[in-house]
Amino acid sequence: MIIGNSAGTSPTIYLDSPLSYSYISGDAFEIHSGRVYMLGTTAGATQLRYYDTIYQTLTSAGNTTLTIAVDSEMVCLDEDYVPYDRKPGEGLVVTSSSPAITYDTGGIVKYCLQASAVGVGTVTGSAAGGDNNILANEYRNFQIRIVEDTTTPTAVGQRATIASHTAGAASPLIVYTLGANWGVRPSNNAKYVIENPNVILLFAQAAGTTIYTYNPTPATINNGTNTITTGAFSTPYFGVRGSAVGAGTFYLPSWSHEPVLNADGTKQSRHSFIYSIRGGGGTQIDMLDIAGGTTGAWTNALAYIGQQTAFNTASCGNMAPFDQNGMYGYCILNATNNMYRFDIKNRIMWPWKQLPVQSGAAAVGGRVEIIPYMTTGNSPTDKVSLVFVNSHLSTVMYRAEVIS
Repeated sequence: MIIGNSAGTSPTIYLDSPLSYSYISGDAFEIHSGRVYMLGTTAGATQLRYYDTIYQTLTSAGNTTLTIAVDSEMVCLDEDYVPYDRKPGEGLVVTSSSPAITYDTGGIVKYCLQASAVGVGTVTGSAAGGDNNILANEYRNFQIRIVEDTTTPTAVGQRATIASHTAGAASPLIVYTLGANWGVRPSNNAKYVIENPNVILLFAQAAGTTIYTYNPTPATINNGTNTITTGAFSTPYFGVRGSAVGAGTFYLPSWSHEPVLNADGTKQSRHSFIYSIRGGGGTQIDMLDIAGGTTGAWTNALAYIGQQTAFNTASCGNMAPFDQNGMYGYCILNATNNMYRFDIKNRIMWPWKQLPVQSGAAAVGGRVEIIPYMTTGNSPTDKVSLVFVNSHLSTVMYRAEVIS
């Protein structure tokens, strides 16, 4: 853990304990510090800003040209977001072979995938890799990150968006085609992970059916069809939805669970699904599959169990990606005292708990937050969720522990 640093272009970084491995001058490293993004109501240079936790600074990040007047939601698809049973850095797919493929053996060992060949703009998996049962284009628009390359160390850390890929099998092997060529071509024995694509999606009443996609990274994102420069929004990156959102809109992503390959060769749940509660007084839930096409694919008003309570002003919710197999989002629907739980794997909305009271008039905005709590074990699955709910226009905060 970093406990301090000096200023300047070549700072000294102070750690709370010595590193468990040796390094040499010229080694590359990354600092995963985190940012808090804030969206303003009026379009302009400071409409989108972020607070950087390591520098403790507030910086302008860009603007959408939209005037955000009522409800809006931003969906963050960060590379560090992984399923409930993984460590950050392991990505969304890991090998099930024995022995497992790992990297970072000098520190915290992480699972990864093994390449058998790498082209100027392609990666070919291996027979022992965990991507053997991936369906064709299941991870289109996600990213590949090179995590280890003993032959070409300078290739490590590169990220590339997947434009398309074949189905995974022992023969023929899966081939990923990238949106742009490698800056430094990795060697054929490089190790890699498949991760969320490091973008932020904005759903807003002011946007109508248009989806604004933001690039928070320091490099241009290229999926082979569309590009987003650093610190900019794109409207064509993901296609328009069938119906505009209304008051009470919120989203629930699906990267936190483990998709299951069904007997018929399909997967009814995938990491690429984003459930968008439409709001506006209806019961509809739409779904964006970011891998469903070059610009994703929308399913409007999808069928789900428990479709009876309308989503109005004050509806909000959040995912709990840490426990219960990463399957549940916790929701407040309208101004009632009832909390609901949405099963992202089986598409079920059901009553969960009742709050003591919701004081005040119905409030627009997100009031549900999920915080992880680590138990005494060291396993990635030794986590429970603490669900916090802020009452309507009130200082009252409720908390529930998800233990079953």
